[in-house]
Amino acid sequence: MIKLPQMTHPLSSGWHQPNADEMAVYDDIAIMDRSTLQRLPEYSTTIPTGVYEGKMWKSRQGHGTPGGPAGP
Repeated sequence: MIKLPQMTHPLSSGWHQPNADEMAVYDDIAIMDRSTLQRLPEYSTTIPTGVYEGKMWKSRQGHGTPGGPAGP
């Protein structure tokens, strides 16, 4: 399991996300309950500004492309 870093960047004070202890992260997958997933900000078509260590968001990779996942 990968230990996620804490957000320590000065700009992180305005970013809201679940605590990293609420999920298990491995090389290619993150496991969490639905309420934790719903609290992650959605950025499927863009990348958030101010990307720094410890900042998390959800993204549907490949969504809307022929080889991407089905469904909304």
